[in-house]
Amino acid sequence: MRLNSTAVGTVIHLKSLKNLNSFLKSVDAQTDKNFDLLILNVSRKKLNIKKKNIQIIPFKFEKSINENRIKLIKEVIKKKYENLIFIDSDDTMMKNRVKVCKKYLKKNKIIVNDLNIFDKKNVLVKKKYFSSRIKNKTKINKLFLRYKNIFGMSNTSCKVSVLKKINLNVLINAPIFDWALWMLVLQNERAIFTNSTSTNYLISKKSINSFYNQNKKIAKKRNEIKNDQFNYFIRNNLIKLNSYHIKNKSESKFKFWWE
Repeated sequence: MRLNSTAVGTVIHLKSLKNLNSFLKSVDAQTDKNFDLLILNVSRKKLNIKKKNIQIIPFKFEKSINENRIKLIKEVIKKKYENLIFIDSDDTMMKNRVKVCKKYLKKNKIIVNDLNIFDKKNVLVKKKYFSSRIKNKTKINKLFLRYKNIFGMSNTSCKVSVLKKINLNVLINAPIFDWALWMLVLQNERAIFTNSTSTNYLISKKSINSFYNQNKKIAKKRNEIKNDQFNYFIRNNLIKLNSYHIKNKSESKFKFWWE
């Protein structure tokens, strides 16, 4: 049973278990504690999590990565929350993230916040990664997402009403789930960027989603995934075929790993 109108939603999987304590500490440290922590546990491990000031609602489900995320969203809708704050369980939140997101959601439907990039040794690599290229309170529409994406499952928040309007099942076969989700939502909405809070994003320099990894095989794999994503967009009428073209250097100023 929900106690609050805001849910912080996450999926806990086997790989994120090693970061679980850090994740939970960042949740427990929020300056605004008027939210429920909704946990989808796909780790096959029994979770015994108790926090005095936060109601935790765990449930189990285990299919594909995309289906798990869809299940989490559907559970939030089912429980009739008004606001949803996404966070990956292998990342952490700044102490003010819930407070800032709830404040912005009073006048906006979709929020995307900044990232602090950390390596796997928890060393800060880059603070406020997006702020050097995107001004605070910038409005973002679907055109922004044609070639680039800053919307992850760890730095976005929204009114649950915008999720009710989309066909979530379309996302089952999306190559990059978060990019597809927000492209779908932004067909009829706009988002706002804020650097008033950040998600502490943990990344391995050797991973495919690391902007430091310039290995030729990885670069080839990135391009394959990106092309798959564009084909997905075209098949689902999220972008028009004649609007897609090879971008030039001037279009890469918001560069992130899949660009």
